[in-house]
Amino acid sequence: MYGQKNELNRNEEDRDLKGQKKKKKDDTPKQATKIDLGVVFLENAYRILKDNGRLGIVLSNSIASIDSHRIARQWLMNKMRIVAMFDMPANVFAETGVNTTIIVAYKPSDDELERLKEQNYEIFVRDIQKVGYEVKTSKRVKFFSPVYKINYETFETEIDQDGNPVLDEDFTQTITDFRNWCVGQEKTLQDLFIKVK
Repeated sequence: MYGQKNELNRNEEDRDLKGQKKKKKDDTPKQATKIDLGVVFLENAYRILKDNGRLGIVLSNSIASIDSHRIARQWLMNKMRIVAMFDMPANVFAETGVNTTIIVAYKPSDDELERLKEQNYEIFVRDIQKVGYEVKTSKRVKFFSPVYKINYETFETEIDQDGNPVLDEDFTQTITDFRNWCVGQEKTLQDLFIKVK
């Protein structure tokens, strides 16, 4: 595999692709050697936003957590007002095996962003665990099976006012918590995310 050392190139470890001797390692932070398409999508999404444009993007959570993406995170914080981050469980988007993060942000003016950073603005962060379904397999075919809330006093499925079973999910409460959190934030954020239009 490209970029990985193996037995065949062990003697050539000190040479680059052109056969030149590699420079000795120093203590400077490592840069990413591959381009993460999520970072490319993020940059393109930023470029097409108008002033006060809103952004919601699903990315691999490696961008939010791995050291090699530190520069991308710094770039994002210098360009946008990050409003919320929602960590999702693995396989929430089919069988990808990838943990994802939903980033919600908006593009303020440069002056407003500097003012917000000086005020050390808050970010709404939530770890979503329950998504209302689980992946099952039947006859080697994977499918999504709904998971319903259980009333632990009666051990029966909870039913809503319309007589429908209630999914066991974190989204409904998260949306309520997010709206309540927005009330304590700057007016621009309130206008963009909770004001009725």
